[in-house]
Amino acid sequence: MVDGTPHRAKIGPRYEQGTHPHGADWLDPPAPSIPETNEQRAVVDRVEAPPQGVLQVANSRLIVVRAILIAWDLDSIVSHAGHSVRYVELPWTDALLPAVAERRINLAVFNRQIVQDYLAHPEAASQVRALGTLGYSMGGRNFCVLAHRKSRWAGLDTASFLKNPSNSRIYVGLHSDRYHNLLHALNVRDEEDLVARGVRCVNISEPTLEVFETDKDALVVGGQNMRFEALLAGDYFELVGYEALDATAREWFRNSSANALIGSSETLEALGDVAQQLYPELKRRFFANWQDPRHFSGLLRRVIDECDFHRPEPNDREMIARHILYETYRIGEPVW
Repeated sequence: MVDGTPHRAKIGPRYEQGTHPHGADWLDPPAPSIPETNEQRAVVDRVEAPPQGVLQVANSRLIVVRAILIAWDLDSIVSHAGHSVRYVELPWTDALLPAVAERRINLAVFNRQIVQDYLAHPEAASQVRALGTLGYSMGGRNFCVLAHRKSRWAGLDTASFLKNPSNSRIYVGLHSDRYHNLLHALNVRDEEDLVARGVRCVNISEPTLEVFETDKDALVVGGQNMRFEALLAGDYFELVGYEALDATAREWFRNSSANALIGSSETLEALGDVAQQLYPELKRRFFANWQDPRHFSGLLRRVIDECDFHRPEPNDREMIARHILYETYRIGEPVW
């Protein structure tokens, strides 16, 4: 990490347009490097609208999203309406929502609560539709604040930290549900309240464990891939975790963990009758393909190869993937 900007480890094959072995176009990000959240929002802003007849879908290297997109058979469904599918790999940021509204992205999976807040505005509600819920990340147990075991936070319990988080530096994407979760956990409304409590947030959408290499006293709120990689490594612990919260907070975090499928209103109208059954059919095929023993191993291998990890061994990557799939979708068997 240089000047607070981590290099994102990439594991798995990368494909140019039209060369992916699994059919639809799977495009790399419009920029070769996505160092931090403001740049990540700019990456989404630079995405151009697809040509007529092409359904452009926001792809992700997060397991909870990638697992859906590789198994839902979208191509075969929309082909009946004369459309093809193209996947564009984009960061996990609320910039996806205006991109869908502007029809530069036609379909996306994003945090349901942020989607609902966005759709509370009448203009947005006329441009974007929420089609339905696609699972609860980790069954609601997706929020945690990671710390290093050799940091000044070692030995501190959750209640003590939440009561007095002063002089903390927390690496988190400020334009995602993770930041909203952090605000709720600390019982504050906004950045001004954080500053008043002595908390400084460092704006990184997808922090990796490299953060701790230059800032051992850092705290990190990241994705599930990184979270379980950290716990497997043994050098890190959850300073704040789901189980340490009270029942009211746990219920809030469960609701906040849901992801939703959203689509451009114009796109859905263009799909005609296909749009009416799009969400239930995609959801049905997603689960059916993962539960089919003929497809399970191949889908699991794609998740392991194509999603983001930092440094885990192959067996650890598989354990992480299996754990997230089971806890989020009850796919496979428990491994943790």
